[in-house]
Amino acid sequence: MKAVHLIILSLLFPLFSQADTLTVKGMTCRSCEKQVTSLVCQDQEMSKWFETCAAKVTDTQSELGEIRYTLKKDITMDQEKMKKIEKVIVESGRTLEKTSSAEKTLTK
Repeated sequence: MKAVHLIILSLLFPLFSQADTLTVKGMTCRSCEKQVTSLVCQDQEMSKWFETCAAKVTDTQSELGEIRYTLKKDITMDQEKMKKIEKVIVESGRTLEKTSSAEKTLTK
């Protein structure tokens, strides 16, 4: 019976994780994807927040990209975390456009 409960919990686990996408202006190529992924998703501190995280160029002509992430179960995206992400993005010469769910987090 315990095994059945563990299986059910493992199937429900993704429902408790917060996923979001952040838009990044100034991304033009695969090198940008690698750099932004490294700066945010693989950062020693920030990587502890994410279950999954990756950056991707979405429109080369408009120089747009995105960071898609899923937070770990017990982690929430708050203003402090969002400011750290924004800081490394800005320091890399890009800008962070907050998505609707990120804006909700920032206005709390």
